[in-house]
Amino acid sequence: MTTDELIDLMEGPFPLADITNPLGEPPPMRVCIVGNGPSAEGHGAEIDACDFVVRIKAWWVFAAKDAGSRCDALAHYGWGNWEERPAFDGEHWITQTVSQIENHPDGWKRLQFITYTAELRPIRWLPGPMWDRLVYHIGSHPSTGMVAVAIAMETARPDELVLCGFDATTEDASFFGDARGNAWPGDHGNHHDWVKEKLALKGIREGTWLGQPTKTKLEWIGEPVC
Repeated sequence: MTTDELIDLMEGPFPLADITNPLGEPPPMRVCIVGNGPSAEGHGAEIDACDFVVRIKAWWVFAAKDAGSRCDALAHYGWGNWEERPAFDGEHWITQTVSQIENHPDGWKRLQFITYTAELRPIRWLPGPMWDRLVYHIGSHPSTGMVAVAIAMETARPDELVLCGFDATTEDASFFGDARGNAWPGDHGNHHDWVKEKLALKGIREGTWLGQPTKTKLEWIGEPVC
């Protein structure tokens, strides 16, 4: 099998939910996705009490204090300060597609890093169609946290989704600095539109996720105004 054939196999054509939930609807779950913004501080007990907790990149370095320690899945794309990471035995949610990582200048190093770090733990690769759907509805390069929400909505189909630490909106807001808001060098298209992301997340409360109906209930700790 060639590299291109392997990438096609990993990225589609089937939605990720069809692969991971082949026997039908999963049982109700309360899933918490913890961003690295300060609003998560002091909510550790509530976070850790959820059925499934997802954290973002090097959360042990950048996340709020007293935001719990449970981590059933780590959302990242193959790099970060892993030397000081706490013990972790959960899933790896890769928030870029295989082809995106492969085409990065350090792509093969990232792929090796993901594989060696995960060892026997499950790895969920982001399908290309899911990335395209996010870009279509947001109009920009989605953040790691936004992709983590998409993976949770497609794979777990949670009864309740809890968000905290999702604070960034506009540059003049108090907590904009907790997340990367500048374009990547030489590529303005990678700029995250925090406001559009937050509005898309708020849509879950109204029964809509990326243009499709959803029954998931939303609880947002420290929900920003936008």
